Amino acid sequence: MWELWVIMSMIAMLANFGKALLVKQKCQHIDSWLLVFYARLVSAIVLLLLLYFLDYDMPTSLTFWGVTLVTALLTMAASILYIESIKKGQLSVVVPVQASVPLFMIMVTVTAYHEMPNRQALLSILLIVISMGYILVVTTKKPSVTLSQSVNFSVLLSLIAAALFGLSTVLDRVAIATVVNGALVYSAYWNLISALLMTPRFLVTGKVNKTTFEFKAPIAFYSLLTLMAFVFQQFGVQYSLTIDNGVTYVKTIVMIHIVLVALAGIFMLKEKTSRGVLVAGLMTFMASISLLYSSH
Repeated sequence: MWELWVIMSMIAMLANFGKALLVKQKCQHIDSWLLVFYARLVSAIVLLLLLYFLDYDMPTSLTFWGVTLVTALLTMAASILYIESIKKGQLSVVVPVQASVPLFMIMVTVTAYHEMPNRQALLSILLIVISMGYILVVTTKKPSVTLSQSVNFSVLLSLIAAALFGLSTVLDRVAIATVVNGALVYSAYWNLISALLMTPRFLVTGKVNKTTFEFKAPIAFYSLLTLMAFVFQQFGVQYSLTIDNGVTYVKTIVMIHIVLVALAGIFMLKEKTSRGVLVAGLMTFMASISLLYSSH
């Protein structure tokens, strides 16, 4: 029978699958900053309402607030870059790049916590590096007329986002471990801080009301999926705190959505992707699964 942290991680994985398809099909003309802002705002409101009915103490730890602020900034940038990469590139190319997130997480956990991966994990990491390197090389060979429209540019955006996601996910566990009901409390205040950080930009531009009216359904659905993806991932992190590199394995399960998204891009959206890129994506998926099971 699956452990609770595995179930939580799988729900987050399915929510992320839905998010990627929604962005590609329904959110092309919605400002990426605005999508992230509404997702954070809706999540903050829902989670703070839940906290109101729970018996919990307001976090007083400077570590909690400091880490929450840092991760809010990191994931805000990562989310915007990732959304832009999906809009500009092919799902079957840019999404598999996100499988490199566990690699960046391992780099952080080794440096900060001295949690050394075993041989199987090291082999899995090597396969991920080889796959990502191949995708970057192949997509760089045939750039479009301008850099912002080129395939390699969308891949680069996705790779930078993966690095930021990897760092922020490791930091998540630092904040979660400092408070009771860590996953829920952290999720609530993380989203609140994120929304507050983004608010000044929209007060100046005045885009909020106009965009909300024109695209209210996609924005609402994206916000719901974002709430599910984030909260269930944090519960996965919370229930895996006793496992060395547990946060890495949670993120690995969540990243399995890349295979589903890539397949959807090929069969639903009729994307034409080279056989080499598809093989590299498959290698990334297999390496991610291997990385997951290397903890047992």
